[in-house]
Amino acid sequence: MGANLNIAALASAAALLSVTAAEADIVHVQARLKSADPAAAAHARGQLAGVLDTDRNVLEYTVNYAGLSGPVVEAGFRPAASDPSDPAVTSPAADKTGAIHAVVTLSNAQVRDLLAGRWVFDVRTGAAPDGELEGSVLRTTNY
Repeated sequence: MGANLNIAALASAAALLSVTAAEADIVHVQARLKSADPAAAAHARGQLAGVLDTDRNVLEYTVNYAGLSGPVVEAGFRPAASDPSDPAVTSPAADKTGAIHAVVTLSNAQVRDLLAGRWVFDVRTGAAPDGELEGSVLRTTNY
């Protein structure tokens, strides 16, 4: 009976290690989107949540927002120090419910910048072409 418990314990440990190894290549990111231009819409807000598979360089993300001054003209990721009109990754058109969802493949350099916290996500409207909402994209441990 003791041998059966040892085998069961080893099997459980092996299963736990394989799950941990499989999850080691997944990184969760998030951004709290706040008004980038208080003159356009101080009450605008949003949230980005994403999952990066570092084995495949695939980022899946969802953005929810509310309170914009008008329809989204463009949205996307960009290096924090870059011009807002030059996104590194452009998002698909926003839907009418106030959400954006996409799956994109990133380059190795883009993955490094994202993981280093050098990216922001911004949302641009007709009233705020340089960005109405903006937030730093950071790693998180909250799933």
